[in-house]
Amino acid sequence: MTLLPAMEELHKIQCTLQDLISNSLELINEYGDVIALPKKEKLQDEVVHDFIFFCFTKGTKSLMAIDSLLTEAYIEDAKILARSAYESYLNGAYILEHPENVNFLVAAKVGTYFGHYKHPVSKKGKKIVSKMILPSTKEIVDIKVTLKMMAEGTYNKNDANVHENLYSFFSEFAHIHMMASGSYRTGDNARYTTETSTDGIYATLFLCLYIAWLLFDMVITYLYKNTKNLDEIINFRNSIKSYLGEILEQIEFVKELELLKLNMKNRLKGTQ
Repeated sequence: MTLLPAMEELHKIQCTLQDLISNSLELINEYGDVIALPKKEKLQDEVVHDFIFFCFTKGTKSLMAIDSLLTEAYIEDAKILARSAYESYLNGAYILEHPENVNFLVAAKVGTYFGHYKHPVSKKGKKIVSKMILPSTKEIVDIKVTLKMMAEGTYNKNDANVHENLYSFFSEFAHIHMMASGSYRTGDNARYTTETSTDGIYATLFLCLYIAWLLFDMVITYLYKNTKNLDEIINFRNSIKSYLGEILEQIEFVKELELLKLNMKNRLKGTQ
């Protein structure tokens, strides 16, 4: 997206990502107890806790793999995993704002998997997997929650504006999309190659750090509601936010993605 900065700056971004991962691991170790799963009667707050920490832990583990890929300069593969980590954020951030819908993402999926709940059937005899039959009332309810719905329903309204361009960009690398094929060709476009180009490393490092910060912001926002003495970790979160803002100012987005840059700025500014 812009000229490659000095190696020192690239190293600093990755070190910041590693610091964020380390702090995330500390939060998982301190607060990541499994509460609802062992209980027969599960309270909504307990299920929300387990789901949010599942999303946070899954996303953090993906970030650990991303860090290894970045070290080995597997830039495109880091972006593939970044999409997965971003989806972990969206799921957790959506339930943080809409805890009443947690069973759509937990009980409904687990229950239908084990056969406790049933999907209705269309006139052609096909299961309608976006709907479920409630066992008690036989009512058919819509259980489908799309990523777009999640992005529009997180605790930060700016996520909705960032989502479409950001997710589309990551999807180009997660799927077979010719828009991403240039990353697998030589500079003169004469042949395909598995050799890594440094062209996208600056933007990739930034985006991976941004998603790591989103996950961290999500779990801090959740913990802040029920936990005191978080001042130090909140200050750390805010310092990463400021650093992301500085990097964002330096990155020149292509014309088609200028709105994404503005929306990401607003997302960072919108943090409490």
